[in-house]
Amino acid sequence: MKVILLFAAVVAGLLAQSPVPPAPDTLPQAWSGAGGAFNHAARPQGSAWFSYAELISASGQIYWFTTADFTGTRGDRFNLKSSIRPGLAIVFRRFGPITILAIADAGVVSAGPRAGSAFSGGGHAIWRLGKTRWTIGGGPRILHTAISSTEHLVEFGFGRIL
Repeated sequence: MKVILLFAAVVAGLLAQSPVPPAPDTLPQAWSGAGGAFNHAARPQGSAWFSYAELISASGQIYWFTTADFTGTRGDRFNLKSSIRPGLAIVFRRFGPITILAIADAGVVSAGPRAGSAFSGGGHAIWRLGKTRWTIGGGPRILHTAISSTEHLVEFGFGRIL
């Protein structure tokens, strides 16, 4: 119960101090989001992710996009694999409140004592909820790491225009 009240207080505080959101037809300067993903290679078959995007070229519609993933790994006992990958996201198409991004990134992955490189690519659709700063979205992503097989993810989550 305390966690729910704390979460509600934080959300209310963010809404209370939010400036006027940008017009729906303009690209936001920054966005952050978090969510879950179905991942067939994970045990359990879920992953968690969070991302941050910042507009670096309004004319080219290009974002600097950073994502972190947390996934359970197969084995005798539960182990957590994490990766963080900076990269680029390009606005592929816009349909009113929906923006579709093409994303490519590269970074590092670690699981216990093992570490290596990680690469991913995919798409993410972000749907702005009315005239608010809140968004929902998701999309497919392929993640390849040096310490595990290629993973096919279907992501979903929520976000906020900053």
